[in-house]
Amino acid sequence: MAVFLLVSFQNSFTQCMYYPVSVEQRVSNAKYIVLGKVTDKHTYIDKTTGNVNTLNKLTINAWLKNFSNVNEVYVITLGGVYGNVATQVNPSLQLDQQHEYILMLEANNQLNDDKNFRSKNPQALQLLTYADAQGCLTNNNNTYFDLADRTTKNEQEIFQTINRLTG
Repeated sequence: MAVFLLVSFQNSFTQCMYYPVSVEQRVSNAKYIVLGKVTDKHTYIDKTTGNVNTLNKLTINAWLKNFSNVNEVYVITLGGVYGNVATQVNPSLQLDQQHEYILMLEANNQLNDDKNFRSKNPQALQLLTYADAQGCLTNNNNTYFDLADRTTKNEQEIFQTINRLTG
């Protein structure tokens, strides 16, 4: 007995190229900057575009800009697999549960958010990163990689930079 699985696969190349966004611009334009780790994720169909997105639950270890009383935020990343539909976005930000991240986030997003999740959790912040993948610094042994300038900085350096820029 043969079993066949039909998967609808969409490619989205709306962000074909990055132009470097300075850390000063990213810090200045981000509504929130947080330090945290992904603890859960699920995919959903974006009602605006019809594409699959991933909603990453990020447990907050520290608020680095614009403190909020919430202990978690939900970071929207473009692409994913939902049932038999997949959307691949290149390049795009992909978060995993193995790393800690510093994320520079935009304001609460009610355009590309997960509408079903929003109806059950209206107070939850669903956010995109500012400058997509450039708004994410990945911690690897207390060293953070900055995609924009392709450098690494230790934890103290990046915290001092953010502190200097946010006052």
